[in-house]
Amino acid sequence: MKLWGWVALVALVLGALLRLSRLDLRPMHTDEAVHAVKFGTLLETGVYRYDRDEYHGPTLNYFTLLPAWVAGETTLAELSEETLRIVPALFGIGLILLILSIRAAGPDVVAPAAFLAACSPMMSWRLR
Repeated sequence: MKLWGWVALVALVLGALLRLSRLDLRPMHTDEAVHAVKFGTLLETGVYRYDRDEYHGPTLNYFTLLPAWVAGETTLAELSEETLRIVPALFGIGLILLILSIRAAGPDVVAPAAFLAACSPMMSWRLR
């Protein structure tokens, strides 16, 4: 494997480790807490009311239903930080894969870009 292939692999593994380990380590920040309550309403009632002036769209909430169901969590009180944070973590890993799939820029550009995204403090809660 060429050097850029190793850099890409390290970026993917590092990104996964930084995003998936200890999701319960820190307290929820305000945005996470607000969305947790909105998700709890969706989970408990099956209803999501979108307010375009106040909140993000429903995608995160609907994607989070699957990990909640798998974990057997059916109420807001039962939800764990891991359940609420796993979807953004997985999408963060997906972003690294998306960067790695951009072949037009060439591997000498793409692999370092993926590595920088993998360990970016803004894209990885472990480094904030």
